[in-house]
Amino acid sequence: MPDGPADDVYDAAKKIDPELPIIIITGYPDSEMLDRILEEGPITVLKKPLQVDQLRQTVRILGHKEIAKAA
Repeated sequence: MPDGPADDVYDAAKKIDPELPIIIITGYPDSEMLDRILEEGPITVLKKPLQVDQLRQTVRILGHKEIAKAA
């Protein structure tokens, strides 16, 4: 990531909203950084190469989970 390590971005996002659903898109699914993030809590991991439909479906599913929590 050009703005810093993904785990720093993850930590910053969770400080803003602890309930924020996170999607990580990675070409390195076996990295130590990803292992550390997975230990923090539930996240969704998509592996590259990524299909746009796969991302759309994932966002749609996470959106429905958030709507269900609010109801």
